[in-house]
Amino acid sequence: MTEWQKAMTAWLAPFPWNLFCTLTFRPYFTVRRRQELMRGWIKDVKRERSNVNWIAVPEHGRTGNDYHFHVLIGGLPDVSAHERLHLMNLWTSGDALITEFRPGESGITYILKDAGPETEIEFEISEHSRMQSSFGK
Repeated sequence: MTEWQKAMTAWLAPFPWNLFCTLTFRPYFTVRRRQELMRGWIKDVKRERSNVNWIAVPEHGRTGNDYHFHVLIGGLPDVSAHERLHLMNLWTSGDALITEFRPGESGITYILKDAGPETEIEFEISEHSRMQSSFGK
């Protein structure tokens, strides 16, 4: 793990993430179009839910031709199987796998495994949602 990845992991870890998502695409979309589609999905999620935090990290996959996004979502009051299925159904550009985020299972490290300072990571995170470990200091 690079120093940049360690710093990003440390920054992201305190946020209360709810979901770990992998969004894949049908063939022949350009990278730009894939970014637009991912942003559109986030917009759909946010339209139905308020105070959603998210970070999306692109990955080219093992072959280099398997472009997809790993997305962490936080701020959702409901992460039931029904809710996850609903969010999967909002994704119509390929396949979506959405699971509950489990802090102890290295999800943040996983989404950053191929990322670096030059990676076009997209996010919208409110500092007010960050977990606070101590008060009054």
